[in-house]
Amino acid sequence: MCCYCCQINCPSEVLAHHKKHSNKKSHPISVNLGTLEFWCFSCEQVIVGQPDANQLVMEATKVLKQSHPEHMPPSAEPVERPSVKLEPAKNPGLTNLGNTCFFNAVLQCLVYTPALRDFVSNHSIKINPNDNPVTVALFSLLETMGEASHSENRLTINPKQLLDSLSVKWPLYKNYQQQDGHELLRRLLEVVEEEHEQKDENGKVIEQPTFLDAIFQGHLVSVIVCDTCKHVSYSYEQFMDISLPIIKASQAKNGLKQFLTNMIRTPPSLRKSVGATSPKIHPDVDKEHSDQFASLTKDLDTLRLSRSRSGTGESTDMEDQEINKRIALIQSLLRPLTVYVADGNPEITMEQCLQHFLKLEILQGDNAWSCDNCYNLKHPDDKIVDPPRKASAQFELLQVNLPPSKLIELPTVPSLDQFVEEESDAESTGSDSTSSASVKDEQPKEPERKRKYPPVHSKAFKRYLLYDLPEVMVMHLKRFHHTGQGYRASKRDDHVRFDEYLDFSAFMAPMDMPPRKKEDDARHRTGGTYRAYGVVVHSGTLYGGHYVAYVRLDDQRWAYCSDSVVSLVTWEAVAKSQAYIVFYHRFEKPEQSKEQPPVQ
Repeated sequence: MCCYCCQINCPSEVLAHHKKHSNKKSHPISVNLGTLEFWCFSCEQVIVGQPDANQLVMEATKVLKQSHPEHMPPSAEPVERPSVKLEPAKNPGLTNLGNTCFFNAVLQCLVYTPALRDFVSNHSIKINPNDNPVTVALFSLLETMGEASHSENRLTINPKQLLDSLSVKWPLYKNYQQQDGHELLRRLLEVVEEEHEQKDENGKVIEQPTFLDAIFQGHLVSVIVCDTCKHVSYSYEQFMDISLPIIKASQAKNGLKQFLTNMIRTPPSLRKSVGATSPKIHPDVDKEHSDQFASLTKDLDTLRLSRSRSGTGESTDMEDQEINKRIALIQSLLRPLTVYVADGNPEITMEQCLQHFLKLEILQGDNAWSCDNCYNLKHPDDKIVDPPRKASAQFELLQVNLPPSKLIELPTVPSLDQFVEEESDAESTGSDSTSSASVKDEQPKEPERKRKYPPVHSKAFKRYLLYDLPEVMVMHLKRFHHTGQGYRASKRDDHVRFDEYLDFSAFMAPMDMPPRKKEDDARHRTGGTYRAYGVVVHSGTLYGGHYVAYVRLDDQRWAYCSDSVVSLVTWEAVAKSQAYIVFYHRFEKPEQSKEQPPVQ
């Protein structure tokens, strides 16, 4: 509504009737009747009413709220509040520039990111404000927040410079309306990354890690095992955060039953790694996965016995060792993943959501795997040469007295006179199912060479595993999702339990698989314990709500941050929140704290 003539105009950015009216009549100030925000078209920013400035706007907003409470903006009254009485903290808050609570919540977590805070305070890097405006604004804000936290008086910092700098790249943030906090985090880090990219004389980006890569970047490994030839294919993907689907409550309740089933089906050689004596469950490893894993393990064990009984001649000790290593690697890659749940608690946990994200997929039928290794064995006159970027060694098949599904890759052996395989439907197409993680494939696809013969399709097993982890793990719970056709969407309000300490060791790729690169850091590949230090919470609905953050101040204290309001809370209050994004950092936990509670 125009504040000069009270004309009502639609707020559509496409038709822009409100802008046309402002330009034609020279009426620059309007009020959004949905959010009760005053906007100046001349300055392209929200007018914030304060006691010492724009007092008329402040009074008008107060009158509108009293007369039309149904139009009260969601950010005016936080939905997410700890149930206990809050003790004010001296740590600085952030000014809400309109509906920018999403921005403030993410910023508070970045401010208290240990690795990022240490980098800013201990490294002096030359930054050109003209070429790196977002980086300059981010570093300035981090330094200001750090200084304000040591002030005797509680201060409120204005993050306008950073948001305005980001708005140059992403104009949707110009009007200070509420946006998605997770998307904001991604875009902010991406823009800082782009500002630090180095290019050669031809303008091509030089692949070189930035300081953000050292803090936030990890890798997933996608593993595909062909069930016919047992060839293992690897591809690696970068991630700055991981987006986890929220499993259904029924999947968590059935966890104990699945645990007992899988423990029976798991071979004795792997039970130690699975943890047979701990109260662990497999809530998302269904019966089909169990049957397939048990069948594959039986196939491999049968092969181990048949190898010595076949008519292929005696094998050397070195060959036997390679066979055993290969079998153990495949078993480890396709193992059922396990999570710890104390006292059989049926509630949904973040570990269960991560387990679901990394679950085993079976590629068969119309989704069968187009196996290059099977193609090479069937058509030796038209072999597909593996590109040099692949880390796995080349293997050939050994003829054994087993049906086709029992064949397995072995180290290079003399040429085969016969090769038995299952006939595949030449009309079917093998496809690789996609993952829901926020990842980027670091290996660009090469144009496929034209083949003489139709592809060879085989049943295969596919799964993601964590390959190496960064200093900071950002876990995003996918609460917003589309339902049905069109633009209908909804929000999942389920409480997902997240522990203060999270051990990723059970979800890591085995150390004996081919390395991504020679200089891989073994410390990053073993997983380890991480400690939560920041939580972003969204309360409300898909169409309106409020963002707050919880941040760790020290080993004992947490703070609740709702824009300019900062109060002390306990971990118990943090754990009850409806987490949307959880920030973890690598942490060496004291030995006495690592002990698991006794089995009930």
